Amino acid sequence: MLYTAGRAKSVRSFYRKISGRNKQYVDPLGQVTDLCGLRVVTYHLEEAEAVAALVRDHFDIDLENSVDKWKPVDPDRFGYRSIHYVVRIDPSRLEFRGSPRMSAEIQIRTILQHAWAEIDHLVRYKSHSAVSEPLQRDLFRLSALLELGDLEFSRIREAFLARMQAHRERVRNGALDIVLDIESLRAYLQETGIHRVLAEEARSAGFRPYVSEVGFGGDDDAVSSLLLLAKELGLKTVRALHDELQNSRSSARFILEYVENASEDFGFIPVANPYEVLMILLLYQRRDSTTPALIHGLGFPSELGDAIVLATTRM
Repeated sequence: MLYTAGRAKSVRSFYRKISGRNKQYVDPLGQVTDLCGLRVVTYHLEEAEAVAALVRDHFDIDLENSVDKWKPVDPDRFGYRSIHYVVRIDPSRLEFRGSPRMSAEIQIRTILQHAWAEIDHLVRYKSHSAVSEPLQRDLFRLSALLELGDLEFSRIREAFLARMQAHRERVRNGALDIVLDIESLRAYLQETGIHRVLAEEARSAGFRPYVSEVGFGGDDDAVSSLLLLAKELGLKTVRALHDELQNSRSSARFILEYVENASEDFGFIPVANPYEVLMILLLYQRRDSTTPALIHGLGFPSELGDAIVLATTRM
C-alpha cells in the first residue's frame, strides 16, 4: 500500500450541504454520507482489491450511496475508475457497541487511477466552461494508457512473485547456485531466516533492539545495501554468500560482542537490524578489504570501520 489520507467535513461545509435550497434533511448527522473520508492509494490492483475486501468485512456498506467503478460498464469506454464505499460501523461488533450510526466515505484506488482522478478533476471539474471534444479525447486516451499501465504493473508483480517462489524452492532444496540479485537474495533470506537468527545473536551481544520500519520502502534500503556489499566483496551467487555467512556463524556471537564493545570507544551503539548484522559480519570476514569509502557507501558511520579494526585486535 502506498499511503492513506483522511479528512473530516468542516462545520462550514456541513452547514452548506444541509442548508441547500433543495435539501431536506430530517436527521442530518445520520443522512449525510461523507462526514469524514479516507482515501487509500495502492501500488497494484490486487492490493486495492484486498483493501476493498477488508472494508467489506469490517463495515456495513451503504450500497445505495456507494459507487463501484472498478469494472467499467461499457467495454469500449475509458475513464475514472475507483471504489467509493459509504460505510457505517457494524453495531453487532462488540468494540463498536453504543457508537452512533453515522456514515463515512472510503475511496480505494491505485496510484495510476489516483493520477488520472487528480488530472481529470483539475481539467474538467474545476473548469468554468465545458472541455472541448479534442481535449476530452486526449483525456480518455490517457485514461486508457493508465489502465493498461495498471494491468502491466500487475503482470510484472505476478512474474516477480513467481520468480521469488521458484528461487525459494531452489533454496529449500539446497540448489544455491543462483545468480545473486535482489530477488534471489530476498528468497534466500525468507527461506533460511539466517538474518533473523543472527539478529538475535546481536541483541544478546548488546546491540540495540531494532524496530522494523513501517510504510513506504520498509527495509528495502537495508536489503539493497546488503546486496551492494555482497557484490563489492565479489559474492556472485547465493551459494557464495551462504558459504561466507556459514564461515562466520560459529563465531558470530564473539565477533558481534567484540564489535559492540569496541563501538563504545567510538560513541555509537550498533542496532540489531537483521540485514545490517549480516553486513557487519561480512565486513568483519573481509576486513582486509574494508575501506572508509565502502563503509560510507553502505550508510554506516565511519566509526564502524574503526570498531571492526579494534575488535580484530582484541580477539
